[in-house]
Formats: sequence, C-alpha cells, structure tokens
Amino acid sequence: MARHRTLRMVRHRFLTTVIVLIGLLQTNLRAQNLNDLLRYGQPEWAVTARSAGMAGANGSLVGDYGSVLVNPAALGGIRRWTWSATLGGRLGLNQNAYLKDETQSQTFRVPLHDISTMIPVGETGEWDHVIGMGFSQNRNFAERIEYTGYNTSSSLLHHWADDINSSGQWNDYGSGLAYDVGLLGPVDTTPNALIGSVLPNAEVQQSEERFQRGSQSELSFHWSAEYQKRWSLGLTMGIRTLRYRWNSLYREEDLLNKTPDFESFEYRRRLDVTGGGVFWRLGLQGQPLPWLRIGLAYSGRERTQLEEDYRTGVVSRWVNPTEEIKAYSPNPDTMLPFVWNYRGSNRTTLSAAVFWGKKGLLSLDYDWMGYQNMGVYQPWGGGPGGVDFWGDLPDWAVELNRESRKMLRVGHQLRLGTEWIAGLTAYRMGYQWSSSPFAGGLVDPAWDRSQRRFTLGAGRRNGPWVLDVAAFLESTSFSEELYPLTALEAGPVLRSTQTRVGFMTGIQYRIGL
Repeated sequence: MARHRTLRMVRHRFLTTVIVLIGLLQTNLRAQNLNDLLRYGQPEWAVTARSAGMAGANGSLVGDYGSVLVNPAALGGIRRWTWSATLGGRLGLNQNAYLKDETQSQTFRVPLHDISTMIPVGETGEWDHVIGMGFSQNRNFAERIEYTGYNTSSSLLHHWADDINSSGQWNDYGSGLAYDVGLLGPVDTTPNALIGSVLPNAEVQQSEERFQRGSQSELSFHWSAEYQKRWSLGLTMGIRTLRYRWNSLYREEDLLNKTPDFESFEYRRRLDVTGGGVFWRLGLQGQPLPWLRIGLAYSGRERTQLEEDYRTGVVSRWVNPTEEIKAYSPNPDTMLPFVWNYRGSNRTTLSAAVFWGKKGLLSLDYDWMGYQNMGVYQPWGGGPGGVDFWGDLPDWAVELNRESRKMLRVGHQLRLGTEWIAGLTAYRMGYQWSSSPFAGGLVDPAWDRSQRRFTLGAGRRNGPWVLDVAAFLESTSFSEELYPLTALEAGPVLRSTQTRVGFMTGIQYRIGL
C-alpha cells in the first residue's frame, strides 16, 4: 500500500472509482444500541442512608424518604412535618482483562443523594392525607476503564477495511476519518479487495482509556392517603433529568515497524447526552396483622427526550519526517444535535416486612423489570399515526426496538434488609441481588452484568433529630466484544470486574417531636 501522502493525492480519483464500482454510501448518524437503553433504564437503590443500610428493602416500611421512592404509599405513615438530606461518597475499582494483560482503574465521587420534605395536610373523613416533594440523584455514571494488550489476531484498522470491502459503505465517524489521515486507501496487492490499511491484520499493540461521568436525577412530587391508619394509597409524579458524558481514547501501535514510517494512530470519541422526561408511580401499603406489613408498587415506563452530541477524531502519527495528520467529524460549524425519544422499563415491586414488637424487623422487596419493552417511541404528533405503535419510526429505531424484544428479558431484583433497635440506636444490614438484563447472545455468559451488594448501617435518634450512616460493598462484571468481526468470527473481548465501596450519611428532622 502506498505511503499516506500518495493516498491523499489520489483521493478524489479513488472516490469516483469506488462510487461507480460499489455505490458508495455514507453513514452519518451514530446508531443507538442496547447499551444506550440499559444505561438509563436499570434501577438503582433508594437514596437515603437508612434505606441504604438495609440495601433498599423499604417498599413496605414508612417514615423515611427512601421508602417513598420505592412505594409512594409509604408517605401515609408520616405523622409530623419531616425533612431530610443525604450525602455520600463512592470509590469504584475496575479490574480489566484484555487478551493476556490485566490493568486497574478507579474513580471517586461525592454525590448529593437526596433532599426532601414530607408534610401531613389534614383529614377527609377516615382518610389522612400527606404530601411530599424531593430532589434525588438515583444514578451516578462515574466510571473509568483502562486496558491494554498485544493483539496477534486482529486490529480495528483492518476491521474497518474489511467492513468497507464487504459492504461498500464508509462511516463518517470512523473509517472515513481513517481514510482522510492516510490509514486506509486503495490497494492492488490483495485479490478482490479495494481497500487496505497501513497496519497488518495482527501484531499490534492496542489500548484504550474510557471515562464517563454525569448523573440521572429526579424532582418528584408525592401524595398519599391512609385509611383508618392501616391502609395507604400513594401516587408519585416526577421529572427525570439526565446529564451524561463519555470519552474514549483508543490507540493502535505498530511496535514491530511492519509499515515503514508509520508509528501509531489514535481514535477519539466523545458522547454528550442531556434530556428530560416524566415518570409516575402508584403504590399500596397495608398492615393486615400487627406483626406484618405489605406493599405493592408499579412504576410506569419513563418517557424522555434525549439530545446527543457525538464527535469523533482520528490522528495518525508518522516518522521520517515526524508528522501528525488529524481529521474530525462532524464539522462543528454544521453540526446539529441528534434527538430521539427514549422509552424506559416498567417495574413492579412486591414488599413485606415482619416486626418483632418495636425491637426489630425483617424486610423483603422483589422487583420485576420489563427490560424487553425498552426502546424508542413515537411521541404524539410525531408521525402520521401519532403514537408509538402507529407512528412512523425511522429504520434504526424499528431495528432497535426489535433487538430489545429479542435480546433483553424480564429482570429481577431481590432486596433483603433487617433493622434492630436498642434504645435510641438502630443497627441495620442488607443484601441486594440484581439479575442480568440479557436473554442470550452474550460474549461470555459468566460476565453478564448481574450485581450483588452488601450493606451495613446505623442510626441514632436525639429528640427530633435522627442521624443515619451506611456503608456498602457491591460487585458486578461485564464483557464486551470491542469490534465484532464476521458472524463466524469473534473479535477481541474486554472483561471487567467492578467493585464499589462507599458510605452515606443523612440527617432527618421531625417538627413537633
């Protein structure tokens, strides 16, 4: 293959030839995938320190804002005007395995988990009414992953060349940029191939640094009515907002100098996502026996409009003479954000708590999450039919919805917690398990994103004040095929085990106690 300067000289003639021969197409938009859906749709635990100490198993309990976020009927047990706030810190450790190398990476964040108020407003016959509102951060995206490895089987650059030769399509966010910086171009040494690369199909050093940050937050409004101080109904309406940024710096190096004058290239990507939407939740709680309290809650599918800004760049490095060539996409002067309508998962929660007088309790929550119904919806007035099952969705959205129904399944989450009260002090412990959202087709089923969390907590009452603390340890794992090859081949796989440790501390004040 010719040197990169020659590639730039023949660019226009080459493109004209390829258009005639294979009908050159351009792919201008970043395609959404299952990771985009799951990133915003997997539920996190409740956010107060008391709830955290019990692993979020609060769906049938009262008196804490963390319970209200699971089941709005929990608001019915509030007898005094109450406000609360929770702050926490979290350290994330990733053990990353790629090819034969292992690396570690970490992140640390101190998020504000919640600030809330709950107010009794009076009676209507035998019904006691309570309202509440709060701001809570129910997901923090902070994560950093670094890996490196020597690949003896494939390279991203060669994969791009194979993809162009088989499909006849260039990608403005990947292979097209590689062509602009002299990494891809026409060849005459490979039978039946039009495009080749400066790198061989193996023997390259690969590495990547990923960093993500941001949060998903809720501003929610709650109402509950308790009947004869035994049964409660509750409703939550809220606004969910999202801020998310993902950065990637991927490198491939020609350590064996198989291509004279070529040194390495970098592939940079950045995704910024902002959006907002509405959600709702219904709940029921009751105490049929003095020692038993039960709860049922249903969370409807979130509807959110997301605005994405996706940018990429490729930098090639050469020696003799030393030179860097850069290309970016899209053009900042002409770029418009990509907007799509996200539909989240629904959730049903069954809860039960057993009491030992006023000394202790054992609480259990079980969730069913409808991951397979996640996808893209058509808003009212967005198409000829007006609604998501009649309106006209673009082809990528139809395909994504079809893939969601095929690849995702009903998810399960179990939360078990206990609390023991000794005088003015409460001691807590909990365990949470979340199943994998995937139905099949994983790169490695042993790394399927199931999650486990262990928690400890305590609380101390001093008059109207309550101070709660909690600590937790959680672990999860995932695997990812970095650039899929053909259907009969397997691309290089990144496996990562994530361990998070953290603490939370919260205060609660009840007026009139």
